[in-house]
Amino acid sequence: MGKDIVLVETVGVGQDEVDIARLAHTTIVVAVPGLGDEVQAMKAGIMEVGDLFVVNKADHPDTDKTVAYLENIFRHHVEGEWTPPVLEAQALHHKGIVEIWETIERHRDHPNAAGPSYMAEQRAICLGELRALLHEGVQQELSQRLEAESGIEAAVEEIVAGTADIYATTDHILGQLGLSLG
Repeated sequence: MGKDIVLVETVGVGQDEVDIARLAHTTIVVAVPGLGDEVQAMKAGIMEVGDLFVVNKADHPDTDKTVAYLENIFRHHVEGEWTPPVLEAQALHHKGIVEIWETIERHRDHPNAAGPSYMAEQRAICLGELRALLHEGVQQELSQRLEAESGIEAAVEEIVAGTADIYATTDHILGQLGLSLG
């Protein structure tokens, strides 16, 4: 993106959000007490992608229950591994923001937050995205060049009339464009 920090907000916990979370360095899952978000998160599988969990609207009476529920999920700490912390915040009153930012920085600096499997997955995702963008760019360029190619209509007539072979014609046109099938 060309920026030091990029924030991406999603609205739910569907497959698109999980795909975005895989691309992010740090994924924050925000829950609101009293709405059953924790149950919905478990159903959607979002618990596996969160690096940090924030219970917003922390002045709500059910905050402690939601925090305890989330902390219980991560109670089995593996030495040396990143354990997703659960923080409280009140965005409306700017409470907990500093703690959230400090936790993001700790996650970024944690030696095992981006371990070998994470880096391998990031490389694979990056490679896939790069290839998709390159394919899209080549497809667009080829489409534009084919639109400008005046001999295609005549070639179609020859193929339909049986005086030209579609594969030989394809090779010929690609050759004119500086490309080949092989």
